[in-house]
Amino acid sequence: MPSTSIMEGIQFTRYIQATFRIKSPTRTVWVDPYRLTERDVASEKADLILVTHPHSDHLDPDALRNCLKEGTVLVTNPVVDSQLPRDIREQCQVVAIKAGESTE
Repeated sequence: MPSTSIMEGIQFTRYIQATFRIKSPTRTVWVDPYRLTERDVASEKADLILVTHPHSDHLDPDALRNCLKEGTVLVTNPVVDSQLPRDIREQCQVVAIKAGESTE
């Protein structure tokens, strides 16, 4: 069962494992979506998805598909980037960065 905290208007919801949704009034960010169904995500599709590493409880293609919408940006590392299914790559903009790098 998800648990939510709100800090300065930003909503932080922890789901399962390392899965978080961070929601501001203008953006929705999913971190390591895992075992999320369409019902879990509902209308909270991602503007940004962060996938930290390629373990199956962090890189879950079905959960990623449920979070995607037109214009979603997925930021990850090169290993995850190389393992993303083609249909996911075609549905979002993937940005792969190495440890110590940054992006805007």
